[in-house]
Amino acid sequence: MGVAINLMSVGQYYGIYVVVLLPAIGLHVMSGLRAWKFFPKFNWPIVLSSICFPGFSLFRLDIDAHGLFNGYGAVMTRLGAAATEHTDPWEFSLELSLVLLLAMIFIDTYVMWYKGKDKA
Repeated sequence: MGVAINLMSVGQYYGIYVVVLLPAIGLHVMSGLRAWKFFPKFNWPIVLSSICFPGFSLFRLDIDAHGLFNGYGAVMTRLGAAATEHTDPWEFSLELSLVLLLAMIFIDTYVMWYKGKDKA
């Protein structure tokens, strides 16, 4: 869902986001496979990480020739619920999107560092 939202809201800043986004998506997929290997242990971290990525995609700011927009406005435009995607984004949507992206990266890194042994 997050990848689809990101592809709907492509603007001038998308090239900057892709530098971090492509490795983060790769890490997210690898940590999901690793969490599947250690199934019951990483249920909550993977659920939180999977919520962070679409959240990042919805709040991510971008700009084009008509003005600022975010992923939420782009999705609502594609669904027919808004006349244009260029609505006023929230005041702190850039900061919130970056915090969600960093949270996803930290959670996925935690899952990848797991060695497979629990201390008893």
